[in-house]
Amino acid sequence: MSTLDDNSFIEKGKITITEGVSEMFLSMAKWMKFMAIVGFVLIGIMFVAGIGMMLFGSSFSFNGGEGSAAVGIVTGLIYLVITVIYFYPVLYLYKAATGIKKGFSESDQEAFEDGIYHHRRHYKLIGLYTLVLLSLYVIAILIIISFSR
Repeated sequence: MSTLDDNSFIEKGKITITEGVSEMFLSMAKWMKFMAIVGFVLIGIMFVAGIGMMLFGSSFSFNGGEGSAAVGIVTGLIYLVITVIYFYPVLYLYKAATGIKKGFSESDQEAFEDGIYHHRRHYKLIGLYTLVLLSLYVIAILIIISFSR
């Protein structure tokens, strides 16, 4: 396998990574890293909000009833679960960005392949989440239709 320090390399005789493509990969990696950092910040905010809801959720209730503490705890737990769900795609995006950047800037084939691997894992996980969400939509629609009769 060729290294990345050549002006271009050919894999399986079909694809050439030229200097222009290399620059596009580096630009893409910068944006990927930016989006990952924004994702980590938002995950942190969501985590703090979830903990806050669990601790102080009952103090914001309008009726002050017995169930208000449970509502805060359940809402906080939902936020924490969503935080965990969002964490892995953002982590994979960050690892992809750093691997691709290191691969091209240091001519490190292994780092580049690792970056592409994590990029694939990112989109695979996003695709899985999309399928689960679409399935939940279909189930919800079927439940609504069955109760509306």
